[in-house]
Amino acid sequence: MKKYDRIAVVIRGQKRVWDYVKHNIFSSYSSIADNVDYYFVTWASPVNSTIVSDFADKSLIKFLELPIDENYDLYGNQFHSPSFFAYSILPYILEVPYDFIFDQRTDIFLFFRDRPLIPIAESSVLYIQGGIFKNSHYYGGQINDCGFMSDIKTYRQLSKRHLFKINKHKTPEAHLYDYCVSSDILVSEYSLCFSYVIVRPNVSKTSLHPISALSYKQLRQLEKNWLSMSSDRKKKYCKKCNIPLSEYSHWKYKIGK
Repeated sequence: MKKYDRIAVVIRGQKRVWDYVKHNIFSSYSSIADNVDYYFVTWASPVNSTIVSDFADKSLIKFLELPIDENYDLYGNQFHSPSFFAYSILPYILEVPYDFIFDQRTDIFLFFRDRPLIPIAESSVLYIQGGIFKNSHYYGGQINDCGFMSDIKTYRQLSKRHLFKINKHKTPEAHLYDYCVSSDILVSEYSLCFSYVIVRPNVSKTSLHPISALSYKQLRQLEKNWLSMSSDRKKKYCKKCNIPLSEYSHWKYKIGK
């Protein structure tokens, strides 16, 4: 398979289960590009102390910790943080001809899809792993924001969406879709070479570490189990993984602050 010459990978979010997925992330991107530049942006936390050393033999251009200040109060939520992370790391992205900018969460496991790589990143196009999906509660689409890719111009456009008024009756995925429509960004469905699965702290219940032996179906089931799990059990898994409860404290989880 022909590889990209050079890509940028922006990894954003709280550390969470980074230690369980980092090897998969590194091997996945090195399999599609000869040169991979990493950018890591997160909120400041004592648990971040080992992250930089994980990139010892990688090209880590910038590790950026954002302070817990008034910006955290404004943007440290599921609606604003993906965009604010991108906005904050943009000044550090090298002015080099990247084939693509990849953007993903910290807690993602990647599965390679048997499809050719998209040769050229078109301007004002967002490439996503799945389709635009619907919600029965309102009209309009939603885009899974676990990970996507674009050219640098489109990435700059996407990095401003936290500055626009949001409708909190909609999901963050719907907010991303609405922003793309209003900004004339075309969404290219099912175009990514990877499928993403969110990995939750209950992955620590398995005896497989690294977790590369787990299938897509198994990881998806663990994610579903996590979402239906009691708060007490979630707290135990967070403690086992050395994850501060504050990293899972927003409305969807409500397990601590």
